[in-house]
Amino acid sequence: MSTLSTEVELDLVLERKETVAEGVVLLALRDPEGRPLPEWQPGAHIDLNLPS
Repeated sequence: MSTLSTEVELDLVLERKETVAEGVVLLALRDPEGRPLPEWQPGAHIDLNLPS
């Protein structure tokens, strides 16, 4: 089994926030310049660094 691990830091814009269940939200993020985002991979996750 081979896994690829590539860290990418991107500044993204919140396009949409949708409540999908109690305590659960779906966030749609996009690149502000319209560039494509990295493809999703099984096991992928993101870390959000939000301003205080």
